[in-house]
Amino acid sequence: MSVKIEFRPLSESLIPACRAFNERLRSHGEPPFLLPETAPPKQLGAPGGISWTHYVAVDDGGAVRGGVLLMEQRAWIGQRVASVINIQSPLSEGAVDRTYSGVGIQMLGFLTRQSPFLYAVGMGSDRNPFARLLTAAGWLVKPVPFQFSVLRAGRFLREIGPLRQGRRKALARAAAAGGLGSVALAAWRSIHKRPSSDWCALQSTVSWPDELNLVWNACRDSFDFASLRDARGAADLHPPLQARLKRFLLRADGEILGWSVGIVTAMHGSPHFGDLTVGTILDALAPREHLNVLLALTHDALRDLGAEVIVSNQTHRYWRTRLASLGFLNGPSNYLVAMSKPLASELLGDLGRAYVSRADGDGRIHL
Repeated sequence: MSVKIEFRPLSESLIPACRAFNERLRSHGEPPFLLPETAPPKQLGAPGGISWTHYVAVDDGGAVRGGVLLMEQRAWIGQRVASVINIQSPLSEGAVDRTYSGVGIQMLGFLTRQSPFLYAVGMGSDRNPFARLLTAAGWLVKPVPFQFSVLRAGRFLREIGPLRQGRRKALARAAAAGGLGSVALAAWRSIHKRPSSDWCALQSTVSWPDELNLVWNACRDSFDFASLRDARGAADLHPPLQARLKRFLLRADGEILGWSVGIVTAMHGSPHFGDLTVGTILDALAPREHLNVLLALTHDALRDLGAEVIVSNQTHRYWRTRLASLGFLNGPSNYLVAMSKPLASELLGDLGRAYVSRADGDGRIHL
């Protein structure tokens, strides 16, 4: 018989039960994430912007059996602005104890009562329990394409995860030692011409000017779905308090033509990237006529900050095409996007006109 669950906003009185829940999860191994062990402020984010509410699943005895963080934000859906909820950090004790296997289903029912427009990103694999639950419920669940640009061939061949195993390891090490990787990389770059950029400049910024509204208005009709990337949306997604973020403005003759956000991370023993320094293009917005140069200059800025490989996850087909034209390669993606049926119907099942990137939700959590 399924345990009856009530979903309550996280409060100070529930913190001891959250700690007990976390301990039960730890007793079965190291979980990917845990419930908070301190109560958050009642309202995060400025009024009218993105807001976060952490809900916990409480049984009849007062024990916490799971939780989920909901991020409510404005989005562009089918050529109009609407409210959408991004689902983050879903946890269920059913993952380690079958007694609570019904928590996930009750959580899904709770979520669909909050809004028709729901989405989630990340999840790591379509075998993830939450991804499987959403697939079974008829949600659109697909990988967000992954693209990468190699800057240091020898280091890449030695460190990248898929080439550190079995026969491929020996071949990769031989290619790195013999310089074959560097030769191949130089040849690859020679056939991917970069756009002229002597007419513009990419500048670092700490805060976002109001001119980003003009950039958003010039781009939004290309999207069937995107969380709002106007000046307010950019400030919510990439606030100054996140000091690791590198924020850029594309300018020409004093006019802002586009903007981007990146991050550079020195990995240590990563199963995917080894000890590589990874640059990630989290976000990049510009009208089509300026997108090539924005992506190229953002790539170069992350390179100059020490990146040895640069990666990006993008759903929109034009963004993917532009990255490919700059020499980005395709790789396997472990970053999924899931959309509720009402939201997916706005896209007619086609992610190619949705703008979802690594900036959405908790996509930067492992970077």
